[in-house]
Amino acid sequence: MRGMLSLMFVAALVACGSPRDDQVTLAFNVEGMHCDGCVAAITAEVKEVPGVQSVEVSLEKHRAVIVVDGPSRSQAVEGAITKLGYKVAPETVRSAP
Repeated sequence: MRGMLSLMFVAALVACGSPRDDQVTLAFNVEGMHCDGCVAAITAEVKEVPGVQSVEVSLEKHRAVIVVDGPSRSQAVEGAITKLGYKVAPETVRSAP
């Protein structure tokens, strides 16, 4: 039984994946957000961009942090946000931890 639990734990870790070398974290300043609906709309739209691994949008900081599969996704993410009517300014691009 103990061996089976260990095997299930390892399988769960593999299924979740580990950070890949080509993942990058994009950070954008987002102008025009004024409510939780804005946060939800941006989050949903960015999640639809191929290669997006995670999205965190902060209304208080007017900031979006997105982990993507490579820096080439930056324009697609920026386009998804501007399509909704928000102004964005790239803040940083760095390797994901």
